[in-house]
Amino acid sequence: MQEVNKTYLNKEEILNDLLNNFLNDKDKLYIKETPKDRLVFFHNNLGRDIRNHYKLWEENNPNTDINRFGHVDSSPNHPDDFSFDIIQELWLALQVDNQ
Repeated sequence: MQEVNKTYLNKEEILNDLLNNFLNDKDKLYIKETPKDRLVFFHNNLGRDIRNHYKLWEENNPNTDINRFGHVDSSPNHPDDFSFDIIQELWLALQVDNQ
């Protein structure tokens, strides 16, 4: 994975980093062969790794919205949703590009 400091990567940059630096061929094949309706099962492993490594929970990350009032956040840029969008885009890229 690309090292992330105070510069935050956007979805496209994170997707490219996952495809080119983080995931090995076995991981890519596993994700590719997972039915789309089961991608949610990646939330607690790959999704967590994405949220933590790319600092999606940091308040200063301009790509994500964090509800600072303790309520359930339904923003599409909430770190959970943001990371799941990346997983879905990753799955789609693997379907299209036959990686």
